[in-house]
Amino acid sequence: MTETGYNRYTEIIKPIILREYTNYKSR
Repeated sequence: MTETGYNRYTEIIKPIILREYTNYKSR
C-alpha cells in the first residue's frame, strides 16, 4: 500500500473506529 493510500485509509477509517470504540465504551 502506498503512503498516500495509507493516509487516505486512516483518514476514512480512524474516525469510524474511534466512534465505534467510544460507543462500545459508553455501553
